Amino acid sequence: MDAESLVEAVKVVASGGAYIHPKVTSNLIKEYRRLARQDEQHQDSVGFREVEYRKPLHILTRRECEVLQLMTDGQNNRAIGESLYISEKTVKNHVSNILQKMNVNDRTQAVVESIKKGYVIVR
Repeated sequence: MDAESLVEAVKVVASGGAYIHPKVTSNLIKEYRRLARQDEQHQDSVGFREVEYRKPLHILTRRECEVLQLMTDGQNNRAIGESLYISEKTVKNHVSNILQKMNVNDRTQAVVESIKKGYVIVR
């Protein structure tokens, strides 16, 4: 890389941008394609795309995340309470908090939004 190109690259990076030398770009694209093919093969062998699990801890408490996952699994309040060793009334409180924090009207909307945003694992 000549001095002028190096200075330009430093300026771009210093201003918050990104710089990739053209000689590296080809290798990056090849590796990206290889990983994409590998991912597609994995998804084909599994038969579906797994939902990335990102707990919405910026919105919900850990316990609310657990309740939300169990809601996604189709459990009712009684079953959730039994799974988490808490009362059905406590589960109802958690569900109410989840609905309010997610700004949805019912359990179904909460589950659908959670799946769309990858907050839960679809099993």
